[in-house]
Amino acid sequence: LVKHSVIYSAAPVLRQVISIGMTRFYTGWLGPAGQGVKENVDLWLIALQQLLGQNVLSAMVRFYYDQKGERERDGVVTSCTILILLAAFLICGLALFFVPWLTPLFLGRGEVVQESELAKTCTLLLLLVPFQLGTVSGLYYLQALKRSGMFTSIQTAKLLLEVGLNVYLMGARQLGVVGFMLAMLVGEIVTSTALVGWILVSLRPRFDWKLLEPVVRYAAPLVPDGMLQLLLHQADKRIVLELLGQNAAGIYGFGYRIAYLVTNMVLGPFG
Repeated sequence: LVKHSVIYSAAPVLRQVISIGMTRFYTGWLGPAGQGVKENVDLWLIALQQLLGQNVLSAMVRFYYDQKGERERDGVVTSCTILILLAAFLICGLALFFVPWLTPLFLGRGEVVQESELAKTCTLLLLLVPFQLGTVSGLYYLQALKRSGMFTSIQTAKLLLEVGLNVYLMGARQLGVVGFMLAMLVGEIVTSTALVGWILVSLRPRFDWKLLEPVVRYAAPLVPDGMLQLLLHQADKRIVLELLGQNAAGIYGFGYRIAYLVTNMVLGPFG
């Protein structure tokens, strides 16, 4: 347990160290207003993942161990992965048609960061969610296999890729929040494609409702629970953006990150 926890600690600790080291660059490239929009992007990424089935993927690990045979365990993994990806791509794809209406709901009105950039950010946000869920599916499967070294290596490589892209897109190209989102999208597409491809090739695509139904039934009550916890802990970011503007939301979110440094480093390995 200690060995796996130490290995799992490596990625979040490195992420926090790099985040602290890059903070002056990121805040300089984004400015307080861009940082405020970015904080609300993070909020909606978490919310959409909760709504679209992250709890099914976490429940997947529990039900993986409940199965007696290898075929049934493989069926749980592929069924959960296929269900979540189909649902996420379908719903987020349809939501792209409503970006003009969703943008002010998610990210507020244009101030320092203009309406056109907010609309591009909202579009990238919706494109990002299905790939993020694909990555989460692969990482949960690695946890089920107790492959902590591979888990941490993939997380670290993805982090370094995104940081490098941030330096280019935000620093050199001056793309602001859109550059930050593009860097995330590239990182998630590469990681998600590799992990989901590995799952489907090695386990063979299989959708078995008999195996999936208890997972969905178990995960369903966790969705409102997760949304209420999100509302309790992070809805203030959206309230600050609405009432005080983009600059205040950026400063507020920056303070929030400082307060959660230790919590974020400890909770991941504990889980």
